[in-house]
Amino acid sequence: MLDKIQDMVCNYCNIEEVPKGLENVMLNMAVDLYRAESLGQEQAEGTVKSITEGDVTVSFSSASAVSENSGMQFLKGYTAQLNRYRKLKW
Repeated sequence: MLDKIQDMVCNYCNIEEVPKGLENVMLNMAVDLYRAESLGQEQAEGTVKSITEGDVTVSFSSASAVSENSGMQFLKGYTAQLNRYRKLKW
């Protein structure tokens, strides 16, 4: 999980190595991604997609929706912290 987050951070920031100032941010990101992907649970369910009250129906989105979603969507919660280390790419 940490390797995946490190790759996402390096790709977003256009850097080769994660700076010391981003290590705690990366740890928080890894925990959030771990929870979002429901790793460690026997049967992972996605978020509630729809609810019908008459004869009670609840449907869930795919549990892998976060994995299928681009990494950029996940990074949006961290852009303020990551942008300080982001380098322009020519």
